[in-house]
Amino acid sequence: MPKPAKGKARRSLQAADLDRLHAMIQRLSAYGARITKQRKQTLLVFLEAPGFVSAMDVHNDLSKIYPGISYDTVYRNIRLFRGLGLIEQFVYDDCVKFKMSCIHAQQEHYHLICVHCEKIISMHFDPSKLTEQLPDHFRPLQYKFDVYGCCSSCSDSV
Repeated sequence: MPKPAKGKARRSLQAADLDRLHAMIQRLSAYGARITKQRKQTLLVFLEAPGFVSAMDVHNDLSKIYPGISYDTVYRNIRLFRGLGLIEQFVYDDCVKFKMSCIHAQQEHYHLICVHCEKIISMHFDPSKLTEQLPDHFRPLQYKFDVYGCCSSCSDSV
């Protein structure tokens, strides 16, 4: 599988992004997490990202503002955000990347991910229908299902 694209420019924030930031801060606060400048800035890195970012990408961005920030601090925040459903994790062949959760993340959904342009298409799918094909006495506890391939735009140009 090809590596995700790198070097995309940050996108500018819109009013809806600021509303989303406020909602994420409220969620962190309700969880009991301290709302620090570094934590807010970490959320902004994800909001401004045009697609996927690695923990190292986040660390590199934050270290420009907070030169002493440790990679461990960044990764603990990523783990917290992921646990609260604020960001999603995607596993590539050679790395793990993260992005803001889909706005409709409360609904069970999966992703079609273009490996060339990183476009993500949400897909509603009921994986419980697959249980008919599972061996006897196997009871799924969790589903993880993302499909990597080429979107129609990239397929036309390849």
